[in-house]
Amino acid sequence: MPDRNSHDELKEKDTKEKRQFIKETIVKPPRTRRQTAARAIGLLFSAAFFGIIAALTFAITAPFAKRYLSEESEGSTAVTVTIPTDSETVPSEPETPPETSKEELPSGEDLEELIRKEIADYEFTEEDLKAIFANLKTNAEEASHGIVTVYSVKHQTDWFNNPVETAGQFSGAVIAETPLEYLVLTPIEAVSEADSILVAVQDQEAVAGHLIGSDQVTGMAVLGIQIADLSDAAAEQITVLELGNSHTVQQGDFLTAIGSPAGYPYSMGYGLVSYIRKDVQVTDGRSRIFYVDVPGDSKKGTFLIDMDGRMVGWVTGDYQPEGDSRVTAVRAISDYKAILEKLSNGIQAPYFGIMGQEISEEQIQRGLPAGIYVTRAIEDSPAYQAGIQAGDIITEIGGNPVESMSKWKEQLDALTAGETVTVKVERSGREAYTELEYPVTIGAR
Repeated sequence: MPDRNSHDELKEKDTKEKRQFIKETIVKPPRTRRQTAARAIGLLFSAAFFGIIAALTFAITAPFAKRYLSEESEGSTAVTVTIPTDSETVPSEPETPPETSKEELPSGEDLEELIRKEIADYEFTEEDLKAIFANLKTNAEEASHGIVTVYSVKHQTDWFNNPVETAGQFSGAVIAETPLEYLVLTPIEAVSEADSILVAVQDQEAVAGHLIGSDQVTGMAVLGIQIADLSDAAAEQITVLELGNSHTVQQGDFLTAIGSPAGYPYSMGYGLVSYIRKDVQVTDGRSRIFYVDVPGDSKKGTFLIDMDGRMVGWVTGDYQPEGDSRVTAVRAISDYKAILEKLSNGIQAPYFGIMGQEISEEQIQRGLPAGIYVTRAIEDSPAYQAGIQAGDIITEIGGNPVESMSKWKEQLDALTAGETVTVKVERSGREAYTELEYPVTIGAR
């Protein structure tokens, strides 16, 4: 009978040999140059093939992805629209170039006489007139690419209960652009009673518009239209109107009316600034009002541009001389840029509700408190409801002293609708002024 130990040794030896066999590496023969070249060509072909497939897939799906992804991100991605305010200081005229000495230029009566003589001697021709109006027309046509037609759609039924759709036409001015949409300034009548809003660019197919913000005081609203909704033809024609500095507009300047000066979209007109009312009391501030001898329809939307194509104001039905249709009242845009910025970002512009004027240094020396004299507390406004009345002098708001009308406007613009602030006023009594405090909840314009 074989020895058990030697049997185990033979078995263990056999197992080790098997393990060594399993660990052996099988080496493939090296590739030839032809095989290497064929493999490289195959990889290049595969890369090109799949690259073409990826490009085609992207080209097909990009329009859909752009549209639907932009709709999803509209509410989640906040893009702030910035509209810088303007300085009230009018830029001074450029100085005489150094190379021209004062001795070489006539001055005073001599210069005036020279100008008169040149004008009297110059023969103004029909060609000169055509050249002037050709330039004006070109300026207006270029600016008209910043004008759109706003359709206020109402859904009604007739006597037989059949659905009827009506659409009023208004003009809007494109005042800003974000990565997703264009922002349009238009009369509030275009959106106040509309069931839906449509916007057309240069008579192209209309796209849906939506309300971003409105101001009941000025009667204007800001709409948004999605860039992805515009056709290629419309996208090529639309432009953003540059907002000008209305503080630089002077009496005698030539302005162009675009939008709906004749009551119809894409009409236009030209006229001179006949008169400028300065420091006009408006709700919660002051403003300049232009009177221009040009037709304008405030309810349909009429916008004024200067000779450089910059928008300097829009026609308003307020402040129109009673019974005088020779001139049109225009709101100066620089006085409303802070409000436009808030409306463009969907933020309600603050509303206090007074008409007033600042106390002058001379009046302060005579014993009146420094601040804003309230000439009128607008009925049902936040100030009126809080108890502020005509004759009060506002001296402090939210812990900050009120020093001037411009400072008051800055302080008010910094507040938000719904915020409650403490307002201090001085009220005149029989013998002296009495300080009173009122909590005022700021409203929305």
